[in-house]
Amino acid sequence: MTDGWSDARLETTYSEARAVLEAQNDTISDVDDKAMRTVRVTVIVVGLVASAVRFAGNTFDVLWLAISGVAYVGALVTGVLTYAESTLYLEPGRGYVERLRRNEFGGRDWRQDLLATYGEWIEQNDRAIRPNGQLLFLTRVLLVAGVASTAAAIAF
Repeated sequence: MTDGWSDARLETTYSEARAVLEAQNDTISDVDDKAMRTVRVTVIVVGLVASAVRFAGNTFDVLWLAISGVAYVGALVTGVLTYAESTLYLEPGRGYVERLRRNEFGGRDWRQDLLATYGEWIEQNDRAIRPNGQLLFLTRVLLVAGVASTAAAIAF
């Protein structure tokens, strides 16, 4: 066996678990990137709307403009929350490394324990990724709602 694994099944399981953890990292990085890009776009749109309101004066419908303001603030808040909530388990922390060093696994082989721990991390990461995807969706919906209500403020 390669990499010091005594069993092909364990080695394959380890490789697959690492691949899942890396894919989860790629997914959350993508969500974070999209959230920050959406926040940047929202800031630019808010700046454009604020400038237009300043120069155009009372040509905007105040109610629709207020609705768009709430939507833009919501998009900014949810976008930042999406980015801030992205904490995944990707590698052993100091405590786990110390347990490995001292061989403190209650009679269980360290490889078995590592694989079990990877399984727990995969589940925890999945629980973190799902709400982040939902927050990203909400961020984008709020941005679109802001743009639509700004258009309504101009039209009415």
